Amino acid sequence: MYHSILVPLDGSEMAESILNHVQDLARMDQAKVTLLQVEEAPLMLGRDEVIDTNAYKKHLKKRKKRVKSYLLNLVENLRESGIEAHYKIGYGPVIKSIMDIAEEEKADLIAMATHGFVGLSRSIYGSVAAGLVQRVHCPILITRRNGND
Repeated sequence: MYHSILVPLDGSEMAESILNHVQDLARMDQAKVTLLQVEEAPLMLGRDEVIDTNAYKKHLKKRKKRVKSYLLNLVENLRESGIEAHYKIGYGPVIKSIMDIAEEEKADLIAMATHGFVGLSRSIYGSVAAGLVQRVHCPILITRRNGND
């Protein structure tokens, strides 16, 4: 039985494909759902590089507004279906941010969809999922979209 489900998203339809599974689990267990999108540090300056800081801040503000709107829309959809839900925006390295929010939210399940690249360079799940599997202490539900989707 799950009480708190964390759902990392990246803004893609593929990542959102986990939400049907999450809705079923949340309804069955009356679990709360936290939707999370992590924003990595978008700027790495070279030694002598200069940027227009005002334009950069304006861009970040617009990006944050888009992410907040995106997540709030998904939260509202979950709430309309009777599921307790809210969102978080994380900042920094993706895997560490997911782990930190999972701990903060006392998540007992992390549910995510992955691109599921196969071959020598990737296992059956993507690099974020692989990093989480190696580091977290709660169950992870991973779905993989097949090549026909």
